[in-house]
Amino acid sequence: LIALLYKESIGYDLSNWKPITLLNIEYKIYAMAMQLRLLLIFINIISMD
Repeated sequence: LIALLYKESIGYDLSNWKPITLLNIEYKIYAMAMQLRLLLIFINIISMD
């Protein structure tokens, strides 16, 4: 997914918009969700020792 960010004062000129990808945000949300789910399982499997 590519989003455009506005960077200068004239909005109708396409050179004033810069594209960014939002993959890092989606990846971080997915990784955190998986970490929280696996943490509950690993607490029961792995001992403190």
